[in-house]
Amino acid sequence: MVKRTRGRQRVKMKQIQNEDQLQVTFSRRRLGLFNMANELSINTGSQIALLVVSPSNKVYPFGCPDVRSVIDKYQNQHSQPLTNHMCLDSNQNMLNSELSLLQSKVEALKKQGAFIDLMVQKQKSKCELDSLIQELDIDELEKLLKAAKELDNDVAKEIHRRLTSSSQGNQTNVASGIIFGASSSMFSFN
Repeated sequence: MVKRTRGRQRVKMKQIQNEDQLQVTFSRRRLGLFNMANELSINTGSQIALLVVSPSNKVYPFGCPDVRSVIDKYQNQHSQPLTNHMCLDSNQNMLNSELSLLQSKVEALKKQGAFIDLMVQKQKSKCELDSLIQELDIDELEKLLKAAKELDNDVAKEIHRRLTSSSQGNQTNVASGIIFGASSSMFSFN
C-alpha cells in the first residue's frame, strides 16, 4: 500500500500577522490551555493558577480551585508579592472569554440565518409565481410569454448598448453574443 499523504507535519512557530487570525487562534489556544490545566488539576489533585495576557493586554486568569488561593500559597512559600489586579476572579474571566466566543458564533449564525431567510423568501416568490401561472389559461400564458420575451429583448438591447458605448473592444462582442444567445432560450416551456 502506497502512502498518499505526507501525514501530520510540524508547523513552524512564528507570530501570526493577520489580526483576525491572531485573535481567533489566541481564544482557541487559551481555552484549550485552560481545559488542559483543569484536567491536570482533576486528574492529579493539584492546584493550578494560570495568568494569560492577550495581545491586547487583557489579563485572563484561571485557577483550580481559584487563582487567589494558589497565589497566596505561592507568596507564603516564596515571599514574592504579586499585585492584586492580577488576582481577578478566574471563573468570571473564563466565562467572559467563553461569552465573547459564543457571541461571535451567534453573529455568524445570524448572518447565515439572514441568508437562509433570503433564500426562503425567493423560493416563496417563485412558488407564488408558479401558482399564479397555473391559474392562467392558454391565451393569457401566450401573452405573458410574449411580454417576457419583449422584456428580455429590451434588457439585452440595453446591455448591448451600454457595452458598445463603453468601447471595451473584443469583450463587447463576446458579451453581446452570450446575452443574445441566452435571450432566445430563456423562456422556453417544455
